[in-house]
Amino acid sequence: MIKIIGGVLAVLLVGVALWAWQGKQADTPLISSGENKQAAGTPSTTTDLMEQGKQAISSIRDAMQLGTKMECRFSSGEGEAAVTSTVYVDGQRFFTTATVGNVKTNALFDGETQYVWTEGSAQGMKLTKACLESMKTQATNSNTNTRDYQKEFDMAKNVQCEPMSSDSVSFALPETVTFTDQCAMMQESLKMMEQMKDKLPAGVEMPALPSLAQ
Repeated sequence: MIKIIGGVLAVLLVGVALWAWQGKQADTPLISSGENKQAAGTPSTTTDLMEQGKQAISSIRDAMQLGTKMECRFSSGEGEAAVTSTVYVDGQRFFTTATVGNVKTNALFDGETQYVWTEGSAQGMKLTKACLESMKTQATNSNTNTRDYQKEFDMAKNVQCEPMSSDSVSFALPETVTFTDQCAMMQESLKMMEQMKDKLPAGVEMPALPSLAQ
């Protein structure tokens, strides 16, 4: 059970981080004074990056900014909490796998909805982009301490990215899994945590909420 929860948290962490970074990129102008501006020293194409060696593509964000299909592998945690993950990025879509021990959890974001399921299970969960936006607002308006998932995600070890081959992964949902919308449950949990925080004894803190601020 712990391994399943760890895998689900891992793919959700990746999904929230990538979704937030996509929002930041959308808000950042790429064109100035009518001309494309390339940051000094920044490779402009996948070929340029690959010519500089695979170490040049050392983060998920670098891969996303290329605007091409990329595949990244990385690890985080240690011992029984060690997680090995792979992220496949294709434009606004990404597919993530996280393995904890012998348990593998998958997540697919199609641009509007994130689906999460554990291999071998007939049940999965889904969260819409609108739901994430709503929870981001609740977390921002709350005084509850937040956890910087993006910072933790940046600490992933041994990130290795390369262009994705056409047959690396399918972005299709499994037909044998039934997905349940978890938005209402998660929003209710946020409300309950907010209501409970003022009733806790002095010195006791609420569990940290995910940082969804962009």
